[in-house]
Amino acid sequence: MSGADRERTRWFLRNILPHEPALRGWLSRSAPPSVDPGDVIQEAYTILAELESVEAIRHPRAYLFQVARSVIMRHVRRARIVPIHTVDDLERLELPDGAASPEQHAIDRDAASTACPSAKSPSGCAFRKIQSRRIFLAAFYS
Repeated sequence: MSGADRERTRWFLRNILPHEPALRGWLSRSAPPSVDPGDVIQEAYTILAELESVEAIRHPRAYLFQVARSVIMRHVRRARIVPIHTVDDLERLELPDGAASPEQHAIDRDAASTACPSAKSPSGCAFRKIQSRRIFLAAFYS
């Protein structure tokens, strides 16, 4: 076993394996009945093992849960016959860490641009608010 393999094994044992019970519990509550949690976990481990590098993974637990969710979605997409209750169960696959979904990020970004359309430029609403606050504070303290 090379030094890189040993380091990868240590990383896996430190950062991924401790989350298996939580992942197994989440899968038993959230995965569709046609998907075996053990199979999902093994596929997730395989995907992690095949990565060239794990250096970019900043939040291993969230990454593991996202990989498991992707494995479930792949199983459901590849199934020839999908029971209708499985489609309903997919809504329960939201990540347990409370992070906003990509859809929520887009909704929030649209709401922010509606409230202040020019906020992205230095001369936009945010910049004007900061400047007016500075002027107010300068007048107040002088």
